[in-house]
Amino acid sequence: MVLQSSFSTFHALGKELLTVSDSLTLVSVIIPQRAKSYLKKELSKLGINCYSVFGDLVNLPKKIKFDYDLIAKKNN
Repeated sequence: MVLQSSFSTFHALGKELLTVSDSLTLVSVIIPQRAKSYLKKELSKLGINCYSVFGDLVNLPKKIKFDYDLIAKKNN
């Protein structure tokens, strides 16, 4: 929770999966596949990436590779 800058979580009693009907403020957003690369780049500019969210050693190399790929594409 510290890495994700959150202060609380929402859990529905007796439910493993939350649905929109569980809360008036819960929304579902479907991101088209063609937009995911662009959104990842934009979120990365804001410091939001797999490592900043999860902060583990599994996601650190993913972040490094993502950053390296962005730099390599920019320089070509």
